[in-house]
Amino acid sequence: MEECRSRRLRWAIFSDKFGVWFPEACREYYDKSPDSVTSKEFSALLNDFDTKLANFGEICFYRGTGRVHSLYRRICEKTKLRNRLKFVEHWWDIV
Repeated sequence: MEECRSRRLRWAIFSDKFGVWFPEACREYYDKSPDSVTSKEFSALLNDFDTKLANFGEICFYRGTGRVHSLYRRICEKTKLRNRLKFVEHWWDIV
């Protein structure tokens, strides 16, 4: 997030409860495991992802070097915007 701020790049996080979450949004604390996302919730999260990120030509998905949870992999596989995704393992790869 700090790297994006310093480069004046638009950024967001993907929440397993709230979907795409831009920095100006204020949300309450929650404790929800991505393992608990239902099929109905997944559909809503996927729709949120597609809707909120539709105007972006490139979407950098920071996955780090560790394991990516299956929920996030499924979102990346099912999104209509998958051809715009760029997977980033290190913050310095953000362009």
